[in-house]
Amino acid sequence: MTGSPKIPESTTWDGMTAWLVESFTDQPMGLLIDLGPREFVQYDDEEDEAVDEVEHQVVCAQVHVLADDVLLVRRSRTVLNRLRFDSHVVEGLDVDRWYFDDYFDDCTDGYLLTRDVAIAADACVAWFRDVPNAPALSELGCSWEFPHALPTGDEEPRHTLDTVPRPIDTQSDVKQTLVDHLLERAILNSQVCGELERSDGDYASRRPRVALNLLSQWMKQNYGLDPDRHVDFEYRLREFPVTEEAAALLGELRLGARVCRDLAILYTADTPREYESDVEHLRQSLGEYAALMHR
Repeated sequence: MTGSPKIPESTTWDGMTAWLVESFTDQPMGLLIDLGPREFVQYDDEEDEAVDEVEHQVVCAQVHVLADDVLLVRRSRTVLNRLRFDSHVVEGLDVDRWYFDDYFDDCTDGYLLTRDVAIAADACVAWFRDVPNAPALSELGCSWEFPHALPTGDEEPRHTLDTVPRPIDTQSDVKQTLVDHLLERAILNSQVCGELERSDGDYASRRPRVALNLLSQWMKQNYGLDPDRHVDFEYRLREFPVTEEAAALLGELRLGARVCRDLAILYTADTPREYESDVEHLRQSLGEYAALMHR
C-alpha cells in the first residue's frame, strides 16, 4: 500500500525537520519512506537505451521502520532500491551509529540505525541541505509504502460485546453496558474528528493520525480484531440493537466512522491528484459530522 503525503510548504529547513519528526513518529513496523526530487521518475526497465544513465544519479534518502521503534536511515546519490528484509528484528544491531561499509550496494553515503526520530529527521534534512546537486527545499517530494498484512481467513471477531469483563445479571445491566460501550467508542471517534477540525486542513498531521490510531487499537482490543490488519471503522454498527438509549450514539458513530474511514483512505493516496480527491471526501464527511454535533 503506497501513498504520497503532501509535504508542507515550509520555507525553512527547520520546518522540514519538524514535519519529518511528526512523520517518523508512531509508525508501523515495515513502513518505507522515500525522500527525493518531487518530479523524479524511476524507470523500471534499466536496459531501456532511451534512458541515459545520468538520469539515475539523484540525491535521495530512505527510512525503514524496524522493530522496537528503530529507524534505518539510508542516504545516497543514486536511486535507492525498495528493499524487502527477511526480518525487522533489531537484536544484535548497533543502534545510534553511522555505517559507511558496502553492505547496501545502492547506498553511496552511509546508513544509520536510531530510535531517536529527531536524529533521523536531522540526518535526512542535513543530507538535502548540504550535499551538492541535492534538490532544493521547494523541490522535495515524499512517498510512503505501508506493509501489507496477509489474509488470515479469520474475519469473525474472537470476542463480542457479551464478553465485556463485567458480570451482567439483569436486562438493565445489558442496556447500560451497551450504552457505556458505544459511549467509549463515540468519544474516541470524536477525538479524531476534533483533531481534524483543529488541524486547519493539515489532515495528514500527527495529532489526527495518533487519535485514529488510538481508536483503531481500542476497536482491535474490544472486538478481538487481527492486530496486523487495517480496521473497518464502521465495524458492527449495523448489528447493535437500536434501543432508545443507544439511538443517538449510533447516529453519531455512523457519521464519525465515515470520517475515520475517509482519513484512513487519505493516508493511502498514491498520487497528488488522488490525495486531493481524498481530502475533498474527508472534508465532506467531516462537515456532515460537525453539522450533527453542532445542532
